[in-house]
Amino acid sequence: MSPIRRALERKAAGEKFDFAARKALIVAGEAAVEPLGEIEAAEATTTPAAPGVLGAIVRRGSPAMRHVMQKAAANDTGPVDGSADLSPLDQMLLKLHGDKLRLKALQSTESKVALKRELLPEYLPWVEGRRAAAAKANAEGLVYRPGQDDVFVTATVWAIDIGAYPEALEMAAWCRRFEQVLPKQINRDLANFVTEEIAEAVIKAQRAEGGIAAAYPDFNIGAILGDLEELFREDQMFDQVRAKLQKALGLAVLATIPADAPADQTLPAQKVALRFLKRAAELDSASGCVKLIEGIERAIKKSEAPAS
Repeated sequence: MSPIRRALERKAAGEKFDFAARKALIVAGEAAVEPLGEIEAAEATTTPAAPGVLGAIVRRGSPAMRHVMQKAAANDTGPVDGSADLSPLDQMLLKLHGDKLRLKALQSTESKVALKRELLPEYLPWVEGRRAAAAKANAEGLVYRPGQDDVFVTATVWAIDIGAYPEALEMAAWCRRFEQVLPKQINRDLANFVTEEIAEAVIKAQRAEGGIAAAYPDFNIGAILGDLEELFREDQMFDQVRAKLQKALGLAVLATIPADAPADQTLPAQKVALRFLKRAAELDSASGCVKLIEGIERAIKKSEAPAS
């Protein structure tokens, strides 16, 4: 029987395990001295929100607690929360189990996204520790094989869900490098999932009030899409998914054109966008690009027509 299974069975047998209280303790940096059994509630302390892409995704909890988690993730040894009979990964999986139960209790997608935004900072030190271990091994010419890490994978999925795409891509690159497998309920491999989720979000943003520019004020979404294309360029992917990425790239280019720009100054961007959209239509005739292509071609023809 695995250590994590034993811990869950102890809980089922009546030993109280308050996931919400444990979460608060971890955030507050106090759980390292608590046993696995009954945990008393504690007030959570946080640092002020840091500026940047993530907004609410900030490094919370005491520096000492973050250091402990990063070290445990890097070495896969030592306590994360004082549970001596669980490995660091199993301790994090136990915490993840509790947080997933909280998410499962919610029916609203909007509420789930809000909770993921709140929870994700608690997993970032683990993510940073794993990435640091890989970087250190690479620098020393050593082979690093972390094995399947469902904590890291789930953090990657949550980062995508909340729209933290710069961080999500860095995490996805780690997952790809170390052949991580997504949860069964996603029913897609890494390349198809990451590409489709981000591309669909950009396409949806284009139809919303304010468009793509308003949806992504904190980073260059066109650059993110370009990095996404490069990351999975050699991977097998459904044509329909790759078509969505090409469409999103085209829409992102069009979004850079100022509304009051003279027609002759819009030509370069229009031609680049047209290339992406035509490729999307080639990959998937049902991608919804035909009218966009026709409209851009008319605009280009009008701009290039000789003055009468």
